[in-house]
Amino acid sequence: MAQKTTHGPWCAFILLLLTTVAPLATACRGLVAPAPPEPTTTTDIAISPETPPAPTVDRYALNDDIEFEHISVEQGLSQNTVNCILQDSQGFMWFGTGDGLNKYDGYSFTVYRHDPADPYSLSNNAIKTIYQDQAGALWIGTQGGGLNKFDRETERFTRYLHDSQDSHSLSYNTVTSIYQDREGVLWVGTWVGLDKFDDENEQFIHYRPRRRSQNTVNAIYEDDSGALWVGTSGELARFNREKEQFIHYQNILYDPRSLSSNVVRVIYQDRAGVLWVGTEGGGLNKFDRESEQFTPYLIDPGDVEGFAFNHVTSVHEDQAGVFWVGTGGGGLYQFDREAEQFTAHQTDPNSSYSLSSNYIRSIYQDRQGVLWIGTWDGGINKFDRAKNKFVHYQSDPNDPNSLSQNRVLSIYQDREGVLWIGTDGRGLDKFDRETGQFTHYRNDPDDPYSLSNNYVTFIYQDQESALWIGTWGGGLNRLDPETERFTHYRNIPNDITSLSSDIVKPIYQDRSDALWIGTWSGGLNRLDLETDKFTRYQHIPYDPHSLSDNCVTSIYKDQSGALWIGTWGGGLDRLDRESGQFTHYRSDYGDPHSLSHDTVLSIYEDQSGVLWIGTGGGGLNRFDRVEETFTHYGEQEGLPDDTVMGILEDSQGLLWLSTQRGLARFDPQTETFKNYSVSDGLQGQEFSLSAYHKSDSGEMFFGGVNGFNAFYPEHVRDNAYVPPVVLTSLTQGGEDVDVGQAIESAREVTFHWPNNFFEFEFAALSYTQPERNQYAYMLEGFDEEWNYIGARRFGQYTNLSGGAYRLRIKGSNNDGIWNEEGVALTITIVPPFWETVWFRGIAVLALVGGIIGGYRLRVRNVEAQSHALETLVEERTHALEHRTRESEQRKQELEALYRADAELHRHLRLDQVLQALVDITVDIVQADKSALMVWDERREKLVLRVARGFGPETCAQMSFEPGVGTVGHVAATGERVIVEDVGADPRAQAHASIIEPESIRSYMQVPIKVGGVVFGVFSADYVHPRAFGDDEQRLFVALAQRAALAIDTAQLYEQTQELAVVQERNRLARDLHDAVTQTLFSASLIAEALPAIWESDREEGKQLLGEIRRLSRGALAEMRTLLLELRPTALVETSLPDLLRQLAEAVTGRTGIPVTVTMTSQCELPADVHVALYRIAQEALNNVAKHASASRAEVALHCISAGGSVELRVHDNGRGFDPGDVLPHRLGLEIIHERAQAVGATLKVESEIGNGTDVVVVWRSSV
Repeated sequence: MAQKTTHGPWCAFILLLLTTVAPLATACRGLVAPAPPEPTTTTDIAISPETPPAPTVDRYALNDDIEFEHISVEQGLSQNTVNCILQDSQGFMWFGTGDGLNKYDGYSFTVYRHDPADPYSLSNNAIKTIYQDQAGALWIGTQGGGLNKFDRETERFTRYLHDSQDSHSLSYNTVTSIYQDREGVLWVGTWVGLDKFDDENEQFIHYRPRRRSQNTVNAIYEDDSGALWVGTSGELARFNREKEQFIHYQNILYDPRSLSSNVVRVIYQDRAGVLWVGTEGGGLNKFDRESEQFTPYLIDPGDVEGFAFNHVTSVHEDQAGVFWVGTGGGGLYQFDREAEQFTAHQTDPNSSYSLSSNYIRSIYQDRQGVLWIGTWDGGINKFDRAKNKFVHYQSDPNDPNSLSQNRVLSIYQDREGVLWIGTDGRGLDKFDRETGQFTHYRNDPDDPYSLSNNYVTFIYQDQESALWIGTWGGGLNRLDPETERFTHYRNIPNDITSLSSDIVKPIYQDRSDALWIGTWSGGLNRLDLETDKFTRYQHIPYDPHSLSDNCVTSIYKDQSGALWIGTWGGGLDRLDRESGQFTHYRSDYGDPHSLSHDTVLSIYEDQSGVLWIGTGGGGLNRFDRVEETFTHYGEQEGLPDDTVMGILEDSQGLLWLSTQRGLARFDPQTETFKNYSVSDGLQGQEFSLSAYHKSDSGEMFFGGVNGFNAFYPEHVRDNAYVPPVVLTSLTQGGEDVDVGQAIESAREVTFHWPNNFFEFEFAALSYTQPERNQYAYMLEGFDEEWNYIGARRFGQYTNLSGGAYRLRIKGSNNDGIWNEEGVALTITIVPPFWETVWFRGIAVLALVGGIIGGYRLRVRNVEAQSHALETLVEERTHALEHRTRESEQRKQELEALYRADAELHRHLRLDQVLQALVDITVDIVQADKSALMVWDERREKLVLRVARGFGPETCAQMSFEPGVGTVGHVAATGERVIVEDVGADPRAQAHASIIEPESIRSYMQVPIKVGGVVFGVFSADYVHPRAFGDDEQRLFVALAQRAALAIDTAQLYEQTQELAVVQERNRLARDLHDAVTQTLFSASLIAEALPAIWESDREEGKQLLGEIRRLSRGALAEMRTLLLELRPTALVETSLPDLLRQLAEAVTGRTGIPVTVTMTSQCELPADVHVALYRIAQEALNNVAKHASASRAEVALHCISAGGSVELRVHDNGRGFDPGDVLPHRLGLEIIHERAQAVGATLKVESEIGNGTDVVVVWRSSV
């Protein structure tokens, strides 16, 4: 809850009382009263930088109704007590807690804790303070663990601890504050005093502000003059670094200008150069450095004990100039330094967005402007002013002076600045924003002058300042602003001069003072204010110039004076007020430039004279009044939803659109949308029709299902912060890659084949709505363009060829501002040796060298040693051929293994993949036998799934318990096992019953992990002892990893196939039941009755035999159609005339309607056209059977070979219909249109009530 307190003339008296009572109270507890400050003996001289002007506080800065986002252990924070906060130079957030150090990237935490076995881990988990020095190193002060320096490159901590035997060690192991001055000297505050760190010698020099006690240093700060200030548990001190002396400032009894309390918790200098001192029990102090006097500010003057409100733990001035003060129990405060007023933010158990704890430990603002609040036992509170772009008003059930209901139907601001809100069942609200007072108007059945109905759908103020209220069911109301009485205008049956309907929607007053009222089902009304008579404009079915529909949703007058009417289902109308005639603009499916949808919800003319129409399903339309054409903007163009409830324009010419999925800002020049959602502060995703309004000052209002929003468009700014982009993870098969340093610092990495794959994760360090940050990546040398992946933060590459690559990642903030440079990682893939240049070069040089050497030797000894030379050349030639064969053999083996990867991924079914794996092992790795054991259904033991080379008796007994033998060990631990000689390795004895019959002498067993879980154990077995080299082991493991990927893919494929089979069986079952089963059932009933009828009336029996014949032929045709569905290729293989005759027989058999098929010539058609015409005929005949009530139908196919065209016509003599009254998606027309459009055919549907229907499709070849 927010509270405000102000300082009056009595503040000095309360302060004097506090300074009198506090020393007496401490003396009663056995402490000595504080002494007066010591005289100043030296003067510090320093160069003072120019003080920047104090920033201007924006209009939202002192808002007392801010919302906090909570981050706690549930999101991964190590503990909910957060003592200190820091953003490092890379952009990561760091949080020191009572149980570990936390690094945060906006999505997840990395926690650093003490590890007794690791001397380079954090020395203690209780973190008191964090500081980053000028070199970028992080310093961490702990409680009981001394001082730690964190190396970001190696992620190692260096510890500095107190050593009683070393006078130059840290003075105490509890470090409470750290500060580096402008000279680069590091100062460390401990429980016993101030230490200066000698970086060269790594020694500490100790200083004690007081000689005996109260030397706990809580704060260290260097002001703009270079003075070093130290806050302790006994005083405020200024340290003279030249003379190494302290100048003391303490509370003086009866001196209201002295420090208000001797326990100093925080020291801070604002941008105006004012030094502020936060104390325990004495509130906040402003220090005048010229007069050396203090001005105290008590947050709660009544809190004389000072244990909550006046216990100041942290102070911070944010980028907007707001001064924040944290207390130890009183919550968080905004301090207006000019008005000397505090605004409180405290825990509210009824609000999930209030402060999580009133005990504030730290306040920090990151470079983007997000405010982070660390609390005791309440985790982190995050306040992002940029997130709350819109002021939100809603109902508070516990506060009668609030909105009466959250569902807002209408909103309007009158000329006096008073806001009027219409609700859904709770009447009309009047909101005086200057006083904050709500007045509620509701229907009172006993008061004839009260509001007629509590469902207020529209509000309008006329030229005489009277307020007109439209209601749902209560007609029209006129509110007299002076008497606050309502006059009712209702529908009176049989009185055509009364209101046509009591459901009133839009209201508008024209220049002639006439009031136009749109109603639901009653059309348009014109009210003459002099006579109080209504003139009705309604839809007349046979009058094309009448109103298109009686449900009127919107009324708008453009700059030319034309009156535009939006209707629900009748499109857009323009009224000629002189003639009383309407011009209609409707949606035409065949005309892409017509109105996109016939439900028109909003109309607006912008500054340039363009008319915009919001529709209920067709998005936004721009109307060209010269060409009378419409341009459509929908979800595909970026609109969040195709239902546009309201349209307003700001001073920049941008349109603001309320929809059923949030609010959109549209730029007509660039034709781009910027969308806003609940996370931006909107009342909800769903907005209401008529609940939108723009005031004379430019402020906009939009209402919906959860209250309403108010905002000035010029204050809704995009986030301009360009976020740093960092790599957060690099793995292979889910295992972290060791890059020798912190992953975010890595700039290059090398992988050796076959580990030529990797996965990676990343983050854009923008903490304003990080879930809306966008990402893209590319691998230069592999990708030709960027992969834009939305909000996803991971990627992967597999099977990379040897060479050098550059992985680039870029990201944006929540408003789409990209860091185009991003982060880059150089990746080198070392290929297999036979692909290297050096290997090929050596082979060529060896060959050439042998030839040259042999040639020279032969020349030198041609006469004397010809025979010996021939022998030597032959020997060397054989040796070279032998080496070449060995090299070629090794190359073939590795190339075959490379192909094995493709072979595994070629199969989609799991059994095929597993069998391929053992076959590859025997063929490629040259194993004598191979087997794969997998878990049984209960995962109680491993059983044989596939094998090669094993006898049937051995396969039957291959079953293994977890942990038993080498197979059980691999399954239980996930570690591979190598047995090079079963006779010398005791681990093999557990499998003697398998090894001995199969004569196995050596084997290697490797786990196959799918999704991080052991799927099975993969074994390669040899009948001779074998030494497995490193290369062979690595290749074998790589094969298991590739197999795991293929197994995962096969499992997913089989699951998908099973689902598809079930769906197809269900569909065929329905078709069999609806068509064939019912037809055969009818035939069987006739057959049962036929013998008796034949005996009595043979003529009737003959007719029944004909009926059985018709039904049987129909059932046969239906069955053939279903068989075509089972084998889709048959649709193309069967001629189109045969298909059409089969359809006709099926319809005739099922319905009894004769269907004739005529064809003028054979048609050679492309496969897609062939199928499309069949499907169109099928759908058209289904419509005849279901809807036409026809006595006959005809299907005609006419082919013109010379022109390369074909015409399909389906005709029936049924009841027909009016095409203007049937929506496109009815009667399957939309499906027929889509099929024709897909093959480039034209479709024409002609029908007339009582005269049947014609469906004509014409396709022309483009060749």
